[in-house]
Amino acid sequence: MKYNEKYDRWVSKDGSIYRYSKSLKRLIKCNLSNSCGYLYCHVRCKDNVRNYKRMRVNKLVWETFNGDIPDGFELDHINTIRTDNRLDNLKLVTHKENMNNPITRKNISNVHKGWNPSQETRNRMSIAQRKRFGSLIIE
Repeated sequence: MKYNEKYDRWVSKDGSIYRYSKSLKRLIKCNLSNSCGYLYCHVRCKDNVRNYKRMRVNKLVWETFNGDIPDGFELDHINTIRTDNRLDNLKLVTHKENMNNPITRKNISNVHKGWNPSQETRNRMSIAQRKRFGSLIIE
């Protein structure tokens, strides 16, 4: 387990996030929220006016043990399970490498197979978009 001074959190290599409770005088596991399949936690941040911000757990784990993520790179879950934030399951890749992951491409294509836009979205779609998704749109 390692302390991340920037975000005032204790982070373990298995993806667990802890905060120090002054009243209890011990580490407490942070509550995580799930949005779009990714886990988030609230971290203390000195550059934020409200002192807290929401941050992805995978980014917090990576930055704690490996430093900041360089521009043009993003994190990829090796086993493609977004909630598995173990350090050995994360790798640093470019966006192109991340999108060319065959499992990711399969998941994206499966999402589009069941995609059915609302009437409002169909009205805003260009003709080219309607042709592209034509076979998928149920009128």
